[in-house]
Amino acid sequence: SVNYPPTTPDPLSATAERIFITYSRDSEVHLMRVLDMAKKLFAEGFFVEVDMFERHFAGIDKMGWLDGRIKKAAFVIIICSPQYMTDVEKQSDCVEGLHTLYIHRSLQTEYLDNKACNYRFIPILFDGFSRDCVPRWLHNTTIFYWPKDIQDIMARLRRQERFSIPDIGKPPSMRRNPD
Repeated sequence: SVNYPPTTPDPLSATAERIFITYSRDSEVHLMRVLDMAKKLFAEGFFVEVDMFERHFAGIDKMGWLDGRIKKAAFVIIICSPQYMTDVEKQSDCVEGLHTLYIHRSLQTEYLDNKACNYRFIPILFDGFSRDCVPRWLHNTTIFYWPKDIQDIMARLRRQERFSIPDIGKPPSMRRNPD
């Protein structure tokens, strides 16, 4: 029989939404931006899963770990970048690119199974990147810019509208003028 190592405890509180972030390694600066975003989301009360936080456990069964995180996530944030497009469309030869491609195909399959209806996947561009970095199948959804659209992103993650419809006031009183 196989002895599996103990799993990490699930620190998810009853109220926290689980978010998985997928990205490509464009540069060290890009990687730090991904980590900063994850930290900001943690500070806002979300439970964020990124492979950088669980290298040891993710390394035991990478594809199983990825599948589990994608399945459990209420939302999947897709950090779109030039390297991300290379990894998912031009099929990069690097190992990280293969994992990115695996995740991308899994998300795209779910999107197609849902008849091109999307609420769970959130494409995000860091400042300086254009819509050209977003896969075509995600062009039919809202694309956010980090940190410019942070309020809209938080509203989406909280399943709320950023702006609420104002209450309807009293109807105007109608007076009839005598002729």
